[in-house]
Amino acid sequence: MNMLRRIYDKLFVNYSRISKDVSFKIASNFKKIDSDILMLKEKNSNIENEILRVKASLINSNYVNSELLLLKDKGKKKILLVGFYGAPNLGDELMLETLLQYFPSFNDVDLTIMLSDNPVYDIGSYPAVNFIHYPKTRYDFNYLAQYFDTLVFGGGAIIDDRFFDNNDSYKGELGTILIKLSERFIAWEKQVFCVGLSSIKKFSNTNYINKLSLLIEKADYFSVRDINSFNSLVNQCKCSNKKINIISDIVMANKNIKFFDKKNIKVSSIGIVWIPYEENIASLKEILLSLRAKYKIHLIPFYGYCNFDISKYEQIILELNIDNVVIEKLASNMSELVDIFEKIDFLIAMRYHAVLIGNLLQIPTLPICYSSHPHYNNKMSFLTQLFSYSELISIFDLDTDNIDKYIGSVLKKFNDYKFENIDLVSDAQRKIKNIVLKIVK
Repeated sequence: MNMLRRIYDKLFVNYSRISKDVSFKIASNFKKIDSDILMLKEKNSNIENEILRVKASLINSNYVNSELLLLKDKGKKKILLVGFYGAPNLGDELMLETLLQYFPSFNDVDLTIMLSDNPVYDIGSYPAVNFIHYPKTRYDFNYLAQYFDTLVFGGGAIIDDRFFDNNDSYKGELGTILIKLSERFIAWEKQVFCVGLSSIKKFSNTNYINKLSLLIEKADYFSVRDINSFNSLVNQCKCSNKKINIISDIVMANKNIKFFDKKNIKVSSIGIVWIPYEENIASLKEILLSLRAKYKIHLIPFYGYCNFDISKYEQIILELNIDNVVIEKLASNMSELVDIFEKIDFLIAMRYHAVLIGNLLQIPTLPICYSSHPHYNNKMSFLTQLFSYSELISIFDLDTDNIDKYIGSVLKKFNDYKFENIDLVSDAQRKIKNIVLKIVK
């Protein structure tokens, strides 16, 4: 028994000693692990701080637009869609809305829309697309051309050389961006599509003409929305006229256009779409004072940046102290605009897309041309060729004392005019559908 006891005590002592040794080794290992973890955390913290420092440096850099760093390659065809979107100017928003209607699936392509700088622009109604803003640096053009597969300029009056040599015009002036961004995409052998653009009548910058000529020749597709712009380009650019297509304005292909019955010749309500810049306000005041006793007036806004149109309309009504005038809300899409236009029997309009849509909806329309703007002469005169019952009147030739005579003249010709809007819209829809299919292919 004593022998067993001594063996047991010996084993216990050895077990205790071994246990202490093992415990000490485990504790030492854990202590080393804790030390290693602490060292890794410090290194990781240093790395994170360095990343933050680099990002901050990039954000403040004169060479990198930090917004572009957020783009993620999803393994799909990457398309950049550029226009005067986001201001918002209703005509351009309707062109964007129309193009998006024809993309077969936003799951199949990675679409990015380039917007104007407007921090309050609402993107809530858009599908799953990316948004970036106009370039901030000259290097952005090269980055964009490297990253994206396809560049699309989606409509608008953007062929314009007036600001091309200005130092900062590349940051937001679309006539310059059209050239400089297309130039880099072509250099990187990427696709370029210019869809339904329009041009000023006369160019003066030889460098711009040369670069525009190269763009027209090298683009995968190039089209303008009126014969006047076509003639301006053919007569001044060094390119084949076969490279320039003519299509209807993109908005004509919108799937939410309704075909009203031809409006009754009797007019009780008149819609007015104005460009309420200072030089045009006196004419608008005179028209309102002349018409308010006979008609209900609907002032219809088209330009929403800083609430521009609505605030000007409100100011005018307050100054004139008149009633029987309604300021409509700024429509955000075609359906909302159609609902507004459905309230009126006659339209007086300075804005191009208001004249176009008024005619498509078969509303008798008096077009007023903002002649001092170089783009308006080409595109507005084209509309009076397309819808030939009304003559184009320059804002500077408008005799507001005879506004009733203008209305009467339009109504007389309108009553006998045969509209072919269904054919116009069907043709526009077919062409835009085919163009978009080429873009996403």
